[in-house]
Amino acid sequence: MKGLFFMEKLRKTEFYRQLFHKLKEKHRQKEVENMEIIFGMTGTLFLGLMFLAAGRFFLEKEKKLKITGIKTIAKITEKKSGYRKSLLLTVEYTADNKVIKKKITTSRFLFFLEKGDEVTIFYNKNKPENFCFENDKRYIVRSGLFFFAGLMEILASIAAFFTWILK
Repeated sequence: MKGLFFMEKLRKTEFYRQLFHKLKEKHRQKEVENMEIIFGMTGTLFLGLMFLAAGRFFLEKEKKLKITGIKTIAKITEKKSGYRKSLLLTVEYTADNKVIKKKITTSRFLFFLEKGDEVTIFYNKNKPENFCFENDKRYIVRSGLFFFAGLMEILASIAAFFTWILK
């Protein structure tokens, strides 16, 4: 009789040990899953902030160049259609009594000048090769794309957070 009681107790102990082990394993898997979700949300939030910073950088770069740059007149000396919807332009201007020819690639939809047209530009006095057009939409579009991507990443991170919390 004592042997049966001992065996039954042992079997119950083994059952509880296995049950405890399964619960512990399930809890560990849940912790790992939560860590993955937290890392994903944090990474998405960080990426969104990086996109916002890049958008601000491009916007501020043009503003600064227009404030501190030297205003001059440039001439479009070459205009070619590029790959897909791109446009290859050669811009020529004088900076510090030196003629500078700069090739740029832009979108056909953002640039409506023709070969031979003159346009107002602002160039960096320390690096005359860096310039921007007076009414340049490229920086605004580029900044807008980065701002949009940043906001979408941040919204995705917030949505993931609330989905995780309410789960």
